[in-house]
Amino acid sequence: MRLIKLSRNEFDQFANTHKHRSFYQTSAYGDLMLGQGFNSIYIGLKTKSNKIVGASLLLYKNIRGTHKFAYAPRGFLIDYSDYKILKEFTSKLKSYLKSNRFVFFKIDPPVIFKEHKPDGSVDTDCINNAKAVKDMMKLGYKHLGFNTYFEGLKPRWNVRLKIEGSSANTFNTFHPEIKDKIMVAGQKGFEVYKGGEKDLEKFYFFVKSKNKTRNLDYYRGYFNTFSKKDMFELWFVKMDTNKLLEQEKNIYEKEVNNNSILSRKMLEQTEDRAAVIDKKMESDNKLARYRRSLIAATNFAAKYPKGRTVAATAIIKYEKEVFFLIDGYNANLKESNPDYLLKWMIIDKYIKEGYSFFNLNGTTGQYKNPNSKFYDAYDYKTKMGGKVIEYIGEFDYILKKRKYKSIKSLLMFKKMISSAKE
Repeated sequence: MRLIKLSRNEFDQFANTHKHRSFYQTSAYGDLMLGQGFNSIYIGLKTKSNKIVGASLLLYKNIRGTHKFAYAPRGFLIDYSDYKILKEFTSKLKSYLKSNRFVFFKIDPPVIFKEHKPDGSVDTDCINNAKAVKDMMKLGYKHLGFNTYFEGLKPRWNVRLKIEGSSANTFNTFHPEIKDKIMVAGQKGFEVYKGGEKDLEKFYFFVKSKNKTRNLDYYRGYFNTFSKKDMFELWFVKMDTNKLLEQEKNIYEKEVNNNSILSRKMLEQTEDRAAVIDKKMESDNKLARYRRSLIAATNFAAKYPKGRTVAATAIIKYEKEVFFLIDGYNANLKESNPDYLLKWMIIDKYIKEGYSFFNLNGTTGQYKNPNSKFYDAYDYKTKMGGKVIEYIGEFDYILKKRKYKSIKSLLMFKKMISSAKE
């Protein structure tokens, strides 16, 4: 077998059908990262019969002049259960990179280590790829650990929704709390619409605080490279402020009336008084929430009488999977749930177009802890039916040990490698 450089088209044709395919392993992503200061090459392992049995996009940068490091984002595209192929691919790539003055290369393959149930327990009926980690370490890869948070360049923990059935059936599998939030949001004057290039600044306004290493030009790069292949879309939620205010008033007044009835019942001597007290306490909590929503809606209607965009998200479409890249919304309208409606409308649209998976993006290993700042994101993702996927993590293959040790502590290098962080 031989390791060769592949053309962009040859690489994409192989990548598009591979079981470990990812939009990170496409020529479009390679083009995007050119704008972040990386160079890119596409390599493949071919048999004597000219069949490709492994391939990868490699991004690389120079370190202090002529030395370089490489990164295979969500790569390699190879059968990790085939030790012989993995060994051959590693050996050939090691020789090629070492002869070209590379210090090390990094990979973070989308190989599932374990799948977890919503309560955090391991799903014993699903995949477990502990052997893949052992095999890679046996071949000389340095495993950077089973990190819990977002220490790696890509999230090690993801939540992924697999579609089984129609759009209506999918909605019915959602947790009642999620269904209620979506249906209520749908009645509050929110309009979901698809944006274009002219809306990039508006989109960036909502997401800029979520990843401070990424500027507007980065997302413009996404739009320019991925839109050419119909892979990137911007979606927004616009609020009819007057309709929202009317709806919030109705909801609040209805609960005020319900609360008054429960107050009178509490004064009555009935056998189910304890149950009435529980309902009254629940109503009190609802009233507090509805009051906050009403105040926010009142302020918005006064400030934006013609309506206002209140939420945005960017998605990547690739081989019948939708990946939610990043999103944001107006925090003052959190309890009106425009973000829930936005995600559902996108999911609903693409289920009807034949998409089978929706990657709701990262979570953490502490996702089941209610005190974690990441708990809310985990909670809604799993209540939408997503399964928690734990990947095997990041690996470095060190080609020059002394150089590797010296550059890892450099601030310049840390900034350089962080430019690949998603």
